[in-house]
Amino acid sequence: MRIQYLVANVCNTTDNTNVHFITLLKKSICKYDNVEIVNQFPDIIHICGDWSIHTIRQINKIIHHEIPVIFTCNNGLNVFSKKKQHYQTYIMRNIISKVSAIQVCGPLEKEKIQVISPSSNIYVIPNPIISNTINTNEIIAQMIKTYKTIINNHDTDKKEIIKNKIHTIYTPNDEISIICSRFLYIKYLLHKGYIPKQILTETSNMLKSKQYDEDEMKKLIKKLEIYDFISSLLYVMNEKSELTEGFMPIESSNDKLSDIIADRIKEF
Repeated sequence: MRIQYLVANVCNTTDNTNVHFITLLKKSICKYDNVEIVNQFPDIIHICGDWSIHTIRQINKIIHHEIPVIFTCNNGLNVFSKKKQHYQTYIMRNIISKVSAIQVCGPLEKEKIQVISPSSNIYVIPNPIISNTINTNEIIAQMIKTYKTIINNHDTDKKEIIKNKIHTIYTPNDEISIICSRFLYIKYLLHKGYIPKQILTETSNMLKSKQYDEDEMKKLIKKLEIYDFISSLLYVMNEKSELTEGFMPIESSNDKLSDIIADRIKEF
C-alpha cells in the first residue's frame, strides 16, 4: 500500500497540530510490512488541514488523478461558530463532496458533520497528540485498516462504473464485456498514475484463454472510443507480457501513447 501525506494549512509553524499528526503517521506507519510512503503514484492520499478555502485548493490539485483521498481536520470543532455558520457549511460541504472519507477525532465532531452532510463517509479515530484515549500503535493499526477499506471501496466503485458504462451500449454479460471492462480499468489506472505489471500479465492471460467474436469486440471498442488506447496498450503487452498478435483483438500500434503506457508500468 502506497500512501502520500499532505498538509494543507495556512501557517507552517512546527507546533501546528496537523503537522505533528502527519509527522507521527509518517514516522510510525512505514514500519509496517507492505506500506510505503510516497510522493507520486500513491494508492491513497491522506491530507490534513483546516476547513478552509486553502484546503479546497489543495484537494482540487489532486482529485483529478482519481486517487482516493481521506481528509483530517484536527481542529474540527473550532470551526463551528454561529457567526460564520453559512460560510463554514459551504466550505465543509465542498471538501466533503471532493474526498472519499473524513477522519475525525471524536463522536461529537462526527455528529456535527453529519448534520451538514448526512451521507458523509466518516471514521472516528482519536489523535494521540491531543487525546489520551489511544496510543500510537492503536492509531496506526486503525489507520491502516481504514486506508485499506477506502482503497477497496474506491476500486469497487470504479469497476462498477465501468461495468455500467459498458452495459449501456452492450447488454450481454459475456467474454467481450469482461475483456472490455478490463481495458477500461487499465485506462483508469493509467490516468491514476501507474499500471501494476501484474494487471498487464493477468490481462494477457485473459486474452489468451477467452473465446470471443473479434468483429463484435472491435465494434464495442469503437463504441467505447478506446480503439487508439487499446491499440497502443496491445503493443506494450506484447513487449511487457509476451502477448502475441494471434491473441490481439485489433492491431497493435507503436506510438507516443504506447511509450507513455510503457513508462507507467510498475513492478510494485
